[in-house]
This record gives sequence, C-alpha cells and structure tokens, in this order.
Amino acid sequence: MLRALIVDDEELSVTELYYMLEKIPEIEVCGTASSGRRTVELCSRIRPDIVFLDIQLNDMNGFEVVEKLYDMEKPPKIIFVTAYDEYALKAFEINALDYILKPFSEKRLHKTIRRINELFTDREKAVQTIRNDINNIAALKGLNRIAVEQNSRLILIDYSEIVVVEAQGKKTLIRSQNGAFKSGYSLKELEEKLKPYYFFKPHRSYLINLRKIKEIIPWFNSTYMVVMEGYSDLQIQVTRNNIKSFKKVLGV
Repeated sequence: MLRALIVDDEELSVTELYYMLEKIPEIEVCGTASSGRRTVELCSRIRPDIVFLDIQLNDMNGFEVVEKLYDMEKPPKIIFVTAYDEYALKAFEINALDYILKPFSEKRLHKTIRRINELFTDREKAVQTIRNDINNIAALKGLNRIAVEQNSRLILIDYSEIVVVEAQGKKTLIRSQNGAFKSGYSLKELEEKLKPYYFFKPHRSYLINLRKIKEIIPWFNSTYMVVMEGYSDLQIQVTRNNIKSFKKVLGV
C-alpha cells in the first residue's frame, strides 16, 4: 500500500480528494497540509510515498516545495493538483509523476493511480507514458521541443539543439549540443517530426541536422562522409541512394 499526503490550502479540495482516495485500496492517506512549510515538515517526519501537491499555496508555490523535497534522501513522488493548466509542462520538466486539473474526477484519479502502479512495476512503461504526455503538451503549445531521458529523469531539448539522431534498435540516441540522450521514439517517428526543421536522413541509421554540419568529405563510390558539430569522432556516410537528395537540399 502506498502512503499519500494531500497538500492544498483550500479545505474543500482537501476533503474532496481525501474522499476519493479513501475508496482506492492501493492508497492510504497518511496526512494533509495547507502550506509549503508544513508539507516539508511532514514529509521529513512521516515519509509519504506520494504527495498530491497544489501549485498555489499561501506561503510558497508548489515548485518551491518540490525543490526542498528533492533535497531529501528519498523524496516522494509528486502529483500536482491545480486549477491552472499553464504549469503542466514545467511540472513534468521537474519530474512530476502526473498533473491533475481541478475539479477532480474519479476517472482521472484512477488513471493517475494506474500510472503510479506502473512506476513501481514497469518503470520503462511509466517513463514512456510521461514522455508522451510531455511531448503532447509541447505540441499543443506549439513548442519545438522533445522529451528525452537523462539520469532517470525526463528533460526537454529544443529541436535546434539536436545535432544527430542515431537508431538503436526500436529506439534512438539523440546527440545534442549538450550531450547524448535516450529517446523512446523510433528513427522513423523522429524523421517525420523533425524533417520540416532542416533534418535529413543520409543513412538508414542516422538523421542529421543540416544546420549542424561541420564538414563534408568526398568518399568512395561517389559518396560523402559528414562530420557534425561537436562530434568530430563520428563520421556519417551519405549513401549512394541519398546523394542526389543530399546535394539538392544543400544546393550543391
């Protein structure tokens, strides 16, 4: 059974969420709080597994609370609950498990519980679900950003920062200006997403940012090798089948 702390400065919201959670066998509500300071104190003392955290509190905002909780040796998982949807992307960027909008619905809450269970039984599936949420929110807001994994956390990088994408089985490795990151997308999925942003597929295993090409080296059989900015040790072949398209897109 997972122990949950409810944090909200609106008594009605606390009562409503408490009532809904009490009907879920996997969850035990171990306390409530109405301020950020009280939340940090309770988390240090009773060590809940999950915190249902409102973003707008009377003494600090939810993100400030999370910063303090993440200093704990074993911080709880965070589920933001709020009446405002503009914080969703930031919530996931700081590794929140979910983001629930008020007014609560039992159907939405059960979806969150399924996500919690996934995290403890199938972490890879849970991470993929959260990654999809982040990418969907970014797309809806018209942001050219993609969620990638780093040190068991999900972060967002701009399309413009991507240098090269490398296929790794059904998934990909994204090499960017700021390092390499694992991605749950396939190369084909990223090709469709990134092609309008000056990306080109020179080889069946690679996708490159045309604006990040450092050097083009003539190679055997009328092919080229491409060297990308920041990755001089990685030479990517432009295969014969792609040479014509490559020259055309570069205006050569």
